[in-house]
Amino acid sequence: MVSQSHISTVSLGVMLVVSGSFQPARAAETVSGDAARFEAARQLTIDWIQTRETINRTLRDWSDQRQSLELTSELLETELTTLDNRIAAIQAESAKDRKRRDELERKLKERNGLIEYTAGRLANMEARLVAMSGRFPIVLQEKVRPLTRKFPSPDAPSQIPVSQRLQNLLTVFNEIEKFNAQFTVTPEMHSLNGAQVRVQVLYLGLAQAYYVSPTGRFAGVGRPGPDGWIWTANNAIGDRVKQAIEVSRDETAPTLVNLPFELQ
Repeated sequence: MVSQSHISTVSLGVMLVVSGSFQPARAAETVSGDAARFEAARQLTIDWIQTRETINRTLRDWSDQRQSLELTSELLETELTTLDNRIAAIQAESAKDRKRRDELERKLKERNGLIEYTAGRLANMEARLVAMSGRFPIVLQEKVRPLTRKFPSPDAPSQIPVSQRLQNLLTVFNEIEKFNAQFTVTPEMHSLNGAQVRVQVLYLGLAQAYYVSPTGRFAGVGRPGPDGWIWTANNAIGDRVKQAIEVSRDETAPTLVNLPFELQ
């Protein structure tokens, strides 16, 4: 809107122009025409000002909306960037998880294959040990029998963990190696001249053995065979066997004892 003082100034300017061309003969018509033109000019000015204000207001509104849209766009862009980063991170993590899962599956497959292979090897060694244990000296059989009884049956799948089976098998081997690395003196019942006689047996590991009766009358040599120990009488070595047993038990001073020995 234009202020009243501004309209008066415009009207005065128009009247001055009009009065400059004033002619007494046409005074009424001129005044009437000038008033109409003045009113038209005034209305045009008002319309122009209103239009300009409308345009300015629209521009201000558009500017505010543009700023709001730009801010919204920036926020959306930031949010989209964040989402893109999260998606990329999730995809990367998913790829890592998939790679780790594949690696774990590969290791698990290798582990299961190793367990299956080890179980097969264990079953073979267990069966061989059971077959061999019948050829062990009686004293060694008594030591390993509680362990070999724990061996699973070869006719049925074993429910015993492979680690436990392996530990049990190693314990049996340790007992065998321990016996084979030392001299062992133990009493046994032998059939001599059709009678069961209690004798003392000196085992030189698993290589060879000697027996002697309490009186020294009966003596002989033993060697491992395919079905157990094979005993051969040799009564001539009775005193020497007794002496070797006494030395091994620290019952007499150490001395050299000559006994027959056969390498196979």
